Amino acid sequence: ETIIFGNATFGTEYTLSELIERVSGDANAINKAGFVRILQLEGFHNMESLPENLDRLFPNVVSIHVVDCPQFSSLSTAVAIRHLTHLCCRDCTSLTSLASLSSLPIDSQLQTLSFHGCALAVTKDDDWGPGMEALARTGRNDRGYLSISITGCETLSCLPSSVGRLKDTTKDRVLIYLKGNINLAYLPYELGNVTNLKILGLDNCPKISKLPWTLSRLDGISIDLSNMWGLISNMRLTKAAKAFGPPFFTITSTIHFFTYSRRKFYRGLFCLVVLLGRARRRAIERLYAPGGARYEESRERFEEAIRIW
Repeated sequence: ETIIFGNATFGTEYTLSELIERVSGDANAINKAGFVRILQLEGFHNMESLPENLDRLFPNVVSIHVVDCPQFSSLSTAVAIRHLTHLCCRDCTSLTSLASLSSLPIDSQLQTLSFHGCALAVTKDDDWGPGMEALARTGRNDRGYLSISITGCETLSCLPSSVGRLKDTTKDRVLIYLKGNINLAYLPYELGNVTNLKILGLDNCPKISKLPWTLSRLDGISIDLSNMWGLISNMRLTKAAKAFGPPFFTITSTIHFFTYSRRKFYRGLFCLVVLLGRARRRAIERLYAPGGARYEESRERFEEAIRIW
């Protein structure tokens, strides 16, 4: 197990709670912990949540990274740290819900949430509602931005409708990144209620076949549809195509969209020419081959021409 204070790494055979208890009794360690702003907890295989006294030991920490902690399942004590602005969880396979965000204090300064390789999922009994509601009401006097990144979560099949509660946030910009969720197939229409949503990243989410029509009423939104040709093809065949035209794509996605459309058109045109030529040859063979409908007529004309000649 390792705990990283800033740029220094310390190995220990203790659990996280025992380590903090040991450090809190060392005056020199306490003084050093007071200067820590970035805290990374990696490889604590029995840690289910952060200790409650963590903010007292590290009063100035603003960024916490929880990495490879397979039993970590609750964010309640982490988000309770008032000065925290960035929280990242990576490869925490027991973290299945964001409902524990409900512990966020109203004066929280949290701006960035990042989850990669976790087991996040939406169920009938758990749609992350309390967490989304708490996230929306935090930072009432703080404009800034709110960024939520959920990537590489194979268990995530849909985004919860409770994400629409972010419409109540006072943040100037809401950024949602959903890159690499290969089983994500559904986006709720409530997503279009988040009027401050400026970026929606859907790169490499192959099972999404359509976007909620409510996104069309959002001004200035940028949607990244890289590596999602199935969705782009479907959009060209729906009434929502105008609503989700190039102005709503990123520049890269716009170039890919028109390149793909042009290539598909010429490929289809070439196939059509080939098929028409083949159909013409088959029609002639059927008409004038022995036994064909016009075989006898064409034979008589040929023999008459020979006699006249």
